[in-house]
Amino acid sequence: LLLGSVLITTLLWRSPKLPAWTAIPYLLHAFGLTLAAPFSYTLERAGGVLLLVAAAGITWSVWKGTSPARPSA
Repeated sequence: LLLGSVLITTLLWRSPKLPAWTAIPYLLHAFGLTLAAPFSYTLERAGGVLLLVAAAGITWSVWKGTSPARPSA
């Protein structure tokens, strides 16, 4: 899980179409869900919230970039 998150974080950071700030909470969520989860339930929840923030930013960016189909004339 941690290695995959690091790879996805790199893709998010380098993507010209997605906001780079989403890479930071995405990377931090991996540490909250893998390394800190056995020690603290609060950090596990924080990891989930960070994943939600990153996913919302990515969704907003994709939604903003798409336009509704226009009927052909």
